Amino acid sequence: MNKDLYLEFNKKMNEISDNAEKMIGKRFTKLDQMLKKDSGVNVAIKLISSSDQTTGFLDLYKAKRLDLSIEFLVINKRYNSLFEADIILQAQSRLNDWEYSKNMKIE
Repeated sequence: MNKDLYLEFNKKMNEISDNAEKMIGKRFTKLDQMLKKDSGVNVAIKLISSSDQTTGFLDLYKAKRLDLSIEFLVINKRYNSLFEADIILQAQSRLNDWEYSKNMKIE
């Protein structure tokens, strides 16, 4: 595993809550708490592997900002080497199930 890429991903995971607060006015405190106890990679795997949808994902969906989601970060080709194929597929599937498309992004 590329350590620099791992650290970069962890930094991006920590920025999700900050970005959500700036863009949609919501802070994901549960995510913040999870990231204090575990790495961003492990937290992403746990949340994507769960069959339950997080309230953060739902908040981002309602705001049409799934581009700020953990799932969107995981499917970024830059980070593919950090995850097993099934995690990437689950993240993509969740975005597809919620009908994510790039035209939903608000600039």
